[in-house]
Amino acid sequence: MKTINEKIDKFLSGTDFTEERKLGYRQGVLAGITIAQEWIPVEDGLPQKPDNLILVTKDGAYHIGYCCFGKVFVNYSGGTVIENVTHYRYVTIEI
Repeated sequence: MKTINEKIDKFLSGTDFTEERKLGYRQGVLAGITIAQEWIPVEDGLPQKPDNLILVTKDGAYHIGYCCFGKVFVNYSGGTVIENVTHYRYVTIEI
C-alpha cells in the first residue's frame, strides 16, 4: 500500500505545477487529512451519509459502524444500534 506522500508525489509528477504550487498542494492535502482524522463530538453534528466510522461511547468503548440517515449509529457486526456515542471519526481516506 502506498503512503499518502507517495500518492501525492505520483499525482504531482503528472502536473506542470511550479515547485511553489506543488508545495502548497502537498501542505493542503496533508492539512485536510489531519483534520479528517480528528475526533468529532456528536454535539457538532452527525454525518449525513453512511460513511465508515470509528465510534466512541460514554464508557470508552470503541465500535465500527456508520450513521444511518444522520440519526442512528449502527454496528456492522450485528446491525444493532449503538447507544451513548460521544465522538466519531472517519475511517477511509482516499486521495
